[in-house]
Amino acid sequence: MAHANEEVVRSYVTAFAAGDLDTARTYLDDDVVYHVGGRHSLAGDYRGPDEAVAFFRERAARTGGTFKVIPHDLLANAVHAVALSAVTAERDGVHYAWDVVTVYHVAGGKVTECWIIDGDQELAAQVLA
Repeated sequence: MAHANEEVVRSYVTAFAAGDLDTARTYLDDDVVYHVGGRHSLAGDYRGPDEAVAFFRERAARTGGTFKVIPHDLLANAVHAVALSAVTAERDGVHYAWDVVTVYHVAGGKVTECWIIDGDQELAAQVLA
């Protein structure tokens, strides 16, 4: 049987992957903090659902709506959830693909904190420059 936090993050990731940001937003705590790693201009911390969703929208805009996260596996316990996913995107006619690990803190049925760790930081920087 899946841990309750796995169900929360699975529902969040599924909505996000489908591009349903309105539903995905309902899984974000009012005080959520998104930590986006990397060496690109979108790297940094985003506080609150509005900033997190604005980050997602900007990432999509920079790739002409082609940025996709494809969930592969999800692990969870009472405090954390980890999503292992693949990313695909296009920019300036070039197709990119890399793996990403996303670590979540979950409390009260909401994502309270998140870390995005791109498996290929150089590719992510090229795409999100």
